[in-house]
Amino acid sequence: MKAIFSTLKYLLIAISSTLSVAVLVWLAIFLFAPSTSIDKAFALIFYPSVVAGVIAPLAWWLRGRKLEV
Repeated sequence: MKAIFSTLKYLLIAISSTLSVAVLVWLAIFLFAPSTSIDKAFALIFYPSVVAGVIAPLAWWLRGRKLEV
């Protein structure tokens, strides 16, 4: 049961970091570069969001392992 909650915690961290990065980048594009093409805007939103969704839970997981040892 503890493993399920731990997995859900990291999944929620991944989803929230992905969405927050996507919203912040979208807002920055909307405010500072409204003439950006759709393809470039998609790349600017999608790739950082995916990286944040992978790096954030990985960092939290490694931090948790470091504290356990």
